[in-house]
Amino acid sequence: MKRKEFLNSICLSGACACSASMLLAQDTGSAAENEKPKEDWRIGFSKTRYTKLMEILQSKLTEEEFSEIIQLLGRACSASIGFIQTYAGDPDGYLKELKRRWNENSVYDRENGVITVSSEERTECVCPLIDTAKVSHKVCDCSLGWQKQTFETVLGKKVDVEIKESIIRGGKKCTFEIRILA
Repeated sequence: MKRKEFLNSICLSGACACSASMLLAQDTGSAAENEKPKEDWRIGFSKTRYTKLMEILQSKLTEEEFSEIIQLLGRACSASIGFIQTYAGDPDGYLKELKRRWNENSVYDRENGVITVSSEERTECVCPLIDTAKVSHKVCDCSLGWQKQTFETVLGKKVDVEIKESIIRGGKKCTFEIRILA
């Protein structure tokens, strides 16, 4: 299989993974407030399968190829979330929406062209396909792609993203530094 064919097949699989992620993340509804809803068996199954897929990819690809593919997966996931498009050209509105929707804190340093986004403290990755205890820290490159796609859409400019802290890499939260490129 040629590299391009392989990348295309993985991206198609990634789109499925991203769709599965969104479906599994949907609110299941009406459990009593004090009752913890029973986790659907498919979530654990999906986490195990996704972890195995990441292991296989890492063993077959160079580090650069793996990072590129996982970032493409993150970009596809971001592009599939429709509300982000509505904030094109409105970074302040988008940052407010991040706070409202996911309780993420952000600082926009306009003078230096840097946006810092931090999640609240937690013990699990926000992606329902990730088994935080078992998956490789390189899977965080998915979040790099997600942040790049999201902020390039919102800002209308290319950005560079750096992971400052992540749950999977041993942190208490996920923090990203987004640098707006000239």
